[in-house]
Amino acid sequence: MRKLCKYLLCAVCIFGIWKFCNKQTDGFSISCIKNNLPLSQEYLPSMPLSNAAVFDQPYTYLGKGKQCFVFVSKDGKYVIKFPSNRYQKKIALHGFLSHIPFLNRWAKPSRLYFSQKLDKTFQSYTIAYQLLAEETALVYLHLQPTEIFQHPLKIIDKLGIAHPISLDKTAFILQKKADLVYPTLLSYKEHGNDIAAKKSLHSLLQLLKAKYSKGIFDNDSLVRSNFGILDGHAIQLDVGPFSLDASMATPENYLPEILKTTASLKKWISIHYPSLLPFLEEELETMIESDHL
Repeated sequence: MRKLCKYLLCAVCIFGIWKFCNKQTDGFSISCIKNNLPLSQEYLPSMPLSNAAVFDQPYTYLGKGKQCFVFVSKDGKYVIKFPSNRYQKKIALHGFLSHIPFLNRWAKPSRLYFSQKLDKTFQSYTIAYQLLAEETALVYLHLQPTEIFQHPLKIIDKLGIAHPISLDKTAFILQKKADLVYPTLLSYKEHGNDIAAKKSLHSLLQLLKAKYSKGIFDNDSLVRSNFGILDGHAIQLDVGPFSLDASMATPENYLPEILKTTASLKKWISIHYPSLLPFLEEELETMIESDHL
């Protein structure tokens, strides 16, 4: 009984240490982005590199999303996003398990499921590059191995530890850095800049319309976390949930999606910036009336 208690105590301690370390690092380690390139060669080759100087500076850990770990450049103008390799790891694991009797019935469907999830992720990045580069402030997309980067990129994790990254061997997305919508609107309110606030809201609605009218759909259009303001213009920060749906290009389909996406925005504005609410409602009504003509 004593031995069992000791083993349980050791297990609890190890789990506690793991939880503590995971919290301190936000779950990031170099192993999380190693070998994160697509498993197939069907995706777009890497974009032409027009400004290599953006990589001649360190990038510091900023946060993580569902799919990527995000780092911000020293000059504060760019963010680089490294997709997690969790799907690649699961595909490899279930591929191995599929060769084991009694496990292959479960492992093969699981491997297919994770392969589809991985394909959907990289297809979304490709859609952003092809159709929404301006609306997402996409600067560079790297989805295939290359031999164009002369030096490793220096990234600094949450603990302040620097790591060299071989960009030639790593999938990543480079975007211009934008400020989140809600904090930006609060800043406009604080400075009495209603004109800039209205311009940003108008730009956000036009971005949503432009995206949907191109037949692009996503099921994660949260204004709070997935959209930002850059030089007064709205951009979509998250390029991970896109898919093509031709039916979305018609007003009868994209207008309800716009109203759905902006419902939480209206609620937030009614609480934090109520003087802006009539403008937003008028903009939405004008869009509905003009697109239904």
